[in-house]
Amino acid sequence: MSKILQAFLILGFLVFTMPQAFSQVQEKPDCSFCELKAKGVEKCQKCLSNEKNKCPLPGKGSGDGDKTKCELYKKLKHGPYINTTVLENLIEANVPMVLLDARSGKWDDKNRIPSAQSLNDKSTKEEVEKIIKAKDTLVVTYCSSLKCGASNKLYIHLKKLGYKNVLEYPFGIKGWLEAGNDIEMSSVSEKKQAEVTIFEGEKHFKNIRQLTFGGENAEAYFSHNADKLIFQSKRDDLQCDAIFTMDVDGSNVKMLSSGKGTTTCSFIAPDYKSIIYASTHLGGEECPPKPDMSKGYVWALYKSFDIFKADPDGSNLVRLTDTPGYDAEGVYSPKGDRIIFTSVRTGDLELFLMDPDGSNVEQLTDTPGYDGGAFFSLDGESICWRASRPQGEELADYLNLLKDGLIRPSKLEIYVMNLKDRK
Repeated sequence: MSKILQAFLILGFLVFTMPQAFSQVQEKPDCSFCELKAKGVEKCQKCLSNEKNKCPLPGKGSGDGDKTKCELYKKLKHGPYINTTVLENLIEANVPMVLLDARSGKWDDKNRIPSAQSLNDKSTKEEVEKIIKAKDTLVVTYCSSLKCGASNKLYIHLKKLGYKNVLEYPFGIKGWLEAGNDIEMSSVSEKKQAEVTIFEGEKHFKNIRQLTFGGENAEAYFSHNADKLIFQSKRDDLQCDAIFTMDVDGSNVKMLSSGKGTTTCSFIAPDYKSIIYASTHLGGEECPPKPDMSKGYVWALYKSFDIFKADPDGSNLVRLTDTPGYDAEGVYSPKGDRIIFTSVRTGDLELFLMDPDGSNVEQLTDTPGYDGGAFFSLDGESICWRASRPQGEELADYLNLLKDGLIRPSKLEIYVMNLKDRK
């Protein structure tokens, strides 16, 4: 792992620990020290801001008591200080970076990190180049106070000068993650994960953990013994969704599909000897075109979607469906002896059963409207699914869109079926 990546990993924690980082601030001072006996913060500020009599600057013959007053005044004026411990840890770890304190050099107080250098948005190109030798150097700008805008101004200034890897501490880390950069959570201790993944204000679920960071991630399903998750994701350089697995702690992420076409609706067999998912790759290696939104908000039912089975590592890919039109939304039965899926092969979106090798196909539903998202009961004897039952103009709109391989989100209801009584 590169040292720059290490820097991103450590810095990345901050976006999730901001409440803790910001909570480690100096408490509001007790104004009882004010000679005017002011009780309110505003009056206390006025008392201390009279530098000539009440708050002389350090280094100008003032006593320790006056210095204390000045520090307290600064806290009132500039707001709470951020916690710079994370930055100090980076330096101790010898991570290659340039740390810039965006305040002017006169602020040589306890909030300045000793190894930090000073630049600001007024620094000339020549002054910057003396400190930052290369355009791709990892640069972190910071300011000690939450109210201080100098760090952001310096960040913008450096970006305009062509420096590529500039992060504003701490807020820039969040943007870096949202841009699609991933964090390898396997390198994070369980204690640290617990600290950063509980949502602030959450009263009922104290063990919530975020497993993916960056990109687009969806449709995750547990393996039968709950030690793996299979999901679809568009991350890194991928242009459309691919199938991945990961451990339940978010580690050991592996891409299983080929990266050709787009994929969806993956599921793991109960014995974990195979996986299934839907893919368009036989219809073209490129991502299929996005749906025409001139007809309103619609979803694409790509005709090239077929269901495939593969080994747990993604190898030995076998096609299970080969009829024209959308075939997807497949899941295994608890015993792994049947697969239920949605298909448009009859001209409508209906539920079907098939054996794990794609044979012995049986239609289950036959009512106009969407039928999909089916799952088996634990004993395998029943299924539940979602369905729409449009009428009148809604039905006409549904059928017209379906001819173009589209579907509009509509009112859905939940249904159950006892498979033993279906015949």
